[in-house]
Amino acid sequence: MPSPTDVPDPSHPGALSPSGTPAAPAPEPSPHTPRALAVLAGLRSTDPRLCLSEGELHALAPDAARWLDRRASSDEICRTLTSGLPAHFTGRPFHLLRYRLRAYLPPRPNGSPPSARGTASAAPAPLRTCAGCDKVAFRSAEHTHCSTCRAAPPLTPVST
Repeated sequence: MPSPTDVPDPSHPGALSPSGTPAAPAPEPSPHTPRALAVLAGLRSTDPRLCLSEGELHALAPDAARWLDRRASSDEICRTLTSGLPAHFTGRPFHLLRYRLRAYLPPRPNGSPPSARGTASAAPAPLRTCAGCDKVAFRSAEHTHCSTCRAAPPLTPVST
């Protein structure tokens, strides 16, 4: 009977399924993947215990690239991954680094949804002058009267 150490961890990079094929398809690469790989490879210069294998680097790169997509700097990633490390590791640093990359993922800039990432933001509505009072400037793509004039009851013509 195999011992627990003989059974591969399916979440570990390079793990194979029982049929001998890779466990999961590779995620779509981000434009930040090369920079993410460089940041992760550079961790060992900060702490020699953070020397990662090539498979581990490529497995962590999508998580690090998500940080870069959210405009985190290389220094922020490095600081998050290296500060407060335990004195002794009980295993490979891969799992600890993966946990930190996922648990401490910064919010998207300006609360933008994932689909808006990388696209230019919409231009603000044009500034206009109210057609009713000519005194108020407001932004609207559809209204020609300010909110005060729109809220006022319409004037009825006086018959003579």
